[in-house]
Amino acid sequence: MTARLTVAGRTYRGRAIDLRGRNDVDVAAVFDALGVDSADPFAADPLVAVTASPPPLRRALAAAARSHGHTAPQDDRIAELNRELAELGESGDADDRGGARSARGARGAGDAAGSAESSPRASLRAARERVADAGADVERLRERAATLRGRLIAARDAAEERPASDGADRANGDGTASDDVAAAEAALTETVQALTTAETDRVAAEQALTRAAERMRAARDARERRLRLTDARGNRRREARAALARAVYPAFAAATRAVPGAASPGAEPGEWSGDPVAAQLGAVRVADRGGPVVLAVRRFDSAAGAADCLGTPVILV
Repeated sequence: MTARLTVAGRTYRGRAIDLRGRNDVDVAAVFDALGVDSADPFAADPLVAVTASPPPLRRALAAAARSHGHTAPQDDRIAELNRELAELGESGDADDRGGARSARGARGAGDAAGSAESSPRASLRAARERVADAGADVERLRERAATLRGRLIAARDAAEERPASDGADRANGDGTASDDVAAAEAALTETVQALTTAETDRVAAEQALTRAAERMRAARDARERRLRLTDARGNRRREARAALARAVYPAFAAATRAVPGAASPGAEPGEWSGDPVAAQLGAVRVADRGGPVVLAVRRFDSAAGAADCLGTPVILV
């Protein structure tokens, strides 16, 4: 198996690619050329590189185990949880296939969930404001209608008390009691119509508030369910990684004796003590790699020696 890499305008092929003499090539450039996220290189494949800050041991060993076809008892439940979360708009990730979960991706999912819930919350707040405004309009118009009814009654009483022989006043164009009654009736009619419209608007606003509250409850329930499912999936993933790590641990313990770095593996993953870089090198040596490994640490004199030790193509940066 050989590696092929095009970076900084040049293409390299071979089982052992040494880029240490290239001042214009750094680790980030190599990751970009390989399609690896340099901000989180272990997100999709925890064995894609050996750096000074490797991923947790169990995650690396789980990836090594899966590269040999190992499965975990928790895989079916994890797949089921992934399906349930997908229904809520969240996808699974490489961790279920032996990769490491991207912390940035996890934050992004959380942000998306928060945004999804913020919209119903904003709608509920706006609906409450509309109900309050509509209620205030109704109360204001009811008070005005009551005032106008009082004025209308007063105008009618005045019209009944006024002598009917005021023809001269009418001829001179002066206002009459009947004019006062007509004006009061018109004002009351207009206000009653506005009140009817305001009451209709208030009912519509209250119905909209009910719907907004239901959406808010549904969003809250979905968020709580998402959190429960996410917690359950995280627990099952940890259990799966532990089971997979145990499956390859004897081979890993032997591999650490063949790679540079201090190591005291013990009998199981929890007993590991030693250099974390040596642990990552041991996990790579145990794995059945389908692609090259980027070595960003100074543990080998040559790329060829690293490839022979790890049993996989390497790119030494």
